[in-house]
Amino acid sequence: MKQDLIIWMPNGYTLKFENVKKLVKDEDYINFVYGGVATGKTRDAWFLYDNIAGWALSRDVTPASGQTDFIDGGEA
Repeated sequence: MKQDLIIWMPNGYTLKFENVKKLVKDEDYINFVYGGVATGKTRDAWFLYDNIAGWALSRDVTPASGQTDFIDGGEA
């Protein structure tokens, strides 16, 4: 399943990563592999929680009771 990851920065910028896989949540950081849209290259990224405002990972689910896809993420 292809997932998108959104990372909010303290300065107000928003970063979007597509085709995210192998997400690792550690005590101090998140690490993930993603497919670069512009370059077509696969990259490995690390973000320290101290340097981000928050993050969210998209997850496709089977709708129940009219519910659609939802975002499940973490917070810094």
